[in-house]
Amino acid sequence: MEIKCILNEYPKVHEIRDNSGTIIILNVSPFSNCQTASLGHAGAIKHFSPAEVYEFIKLIQDTIRKTQYVVDLLECDQSRVMDKLNPYIEWEKSIEYVNSNTGSPMILSLIKFKDLINNNGT
Repeated sequence: MEIKCILNEYPKVHEIRDNSGTIIILNVSPFSNCQTASLGHAGAIKHFSPAEVYEFIKLIQDTIRKTQYVVDLLECDQSRVMDKLNPYIEWEKSIEYVNSNTGSPMILSLIKFKDLINNNGT
């Protein structure tokens, strides 16, 4: 898995690619604050192995030093993605909504991951 900065101006944006070419977008400051980042195309996490999930979370934390992320998922992907992320989640708050462009049921989550860099996930 590799991470590449694709916008090096404020707000910074990174592209994360796994070995199969799947891309997840990491927006470093979606709300112009220092606490929260967001993950785009996070539904792809449902295809990650447990080792890839750990590598992914550690990679993003090591790159931007944040543990709070906004994740926007299709409702049909929510349980499979959250099952993969759950071992690394400290807490999570979610709201349901309907995508105003497509009518798709969605779930918007604020996730606080365990700190895998400084506390080894404990």
